[in-house]
Amino acid sequence: MGTPAHHQRITALQASRAYSILVSGCAGGVAILWDLNRRRFIRQLPSIGGQEGKARGITAICINEVTGDIVVAAGSTFGVYNVNGALRVRLDDSVVIFQDPTAFSPVSITSLAVNRGEACEWGTEKHVVTGHADGTLCVWAYSQAGTRDQNEQSQRSWRKDDWIIELQGRHKVTPNSAITALCVTLDKRKLFTGTRDGQLSVWTASIPR
Repeated sequence: MGTPAHHQRITALQASRAYSILVSGCAGGVAILWDLNRRRFIRQLPSIGGQEGKARGITAICINEVTGDIVVAAGSTFGVYNVNGALRVRLDDSVVIFQDPTAFSPVSITSLAVNRGEACEWGTEKHVVTGHADGTLCVWAYSQAGTRDQNEQSQRSWRKDDWIIELQGRHKVTPNSAITALCVTLDKRKLFTGTRDGQLSVWTASIPR
């Protein structure tokens, strides 16, 4: 397979067996969707950009094997695409719900994981887990505004078809070591994290009784 749109080093790859697609990302911030059956280029994914419109290199890519959703991280943001490569939502202030706005400050994303299905132990929404350069672990849920509380929608003037993201959890794994690897188990009950300084941790959901 050729690379018609990658002009800088490739920094991330993720394949989906269920959907027979591959997504590649490069240091120039370009992400490409490939057809693995025909071994050919499909399309370039819409850019998720960066601060002040500057491109950020792609740092991680994940694909949900059930829904086909594609998640691409670049700099301190990520974008969620459908299986055809259309951008659903990008992490920025206009679409994010913060339970405590002061609890999160944008830091480069160094690793990425998704729950492998429609829902998991953490809730009924679709989830993205991000590991950051400062050792922070964040759990995000994304959904359409029409599935959420009507009062919450009116406060932010969302339309029912708008996609929104909620920060549901934030944990400090290490004081200053980047989280370089994330893995959600197949049963979706555990999350493993690995850091640059060699620390391996396992996390389980805290379910209210």
